Amino acid sequence: MTDTTRSRRRPRRTRSARKPNPAPALSRRRFLTLLATGSAALATNVLPAAAAPAAPAPAKTSAPAPARPRLSAAALEDLKMQKGYTRKAVEKVRAFTLPFGTDPAFTFRPVKAGRRR
Repeated sequence: MTDTTRSRRRPRRTRSARKPNPAPALSRRRFLTLLATGSAALATNVLPAAAAPAAPAPAKTSAPAPARPRLSAAALEDLKMQKGYTRKAVEKVRAFTLPFGTDPAFTFRPVKAGRRR
């Protein structure tokens, strides 16, 4: 083998060179449990109370935060137009009704996990 042939070959990937899986996949049972728990928490209004801070942080006596710059009239007008477009889009989506018996937008199909090595 010559030096030029050796330099053209790609080195073999080792186990340490592979990217680790950032998060293990959820099982279907765990996914549905989390979904049901979150839905129940929303239905019983538990989340707003849990998300509220326990006690306000003590105020610092340092200099006050600088005031935000005021938006120009053109920026305020543009913001008002964007809010109007968003409101119209949301109203249109909410008003849309699907005919009876249509297929769902997606279907959950669990994928069988591959063998671990």
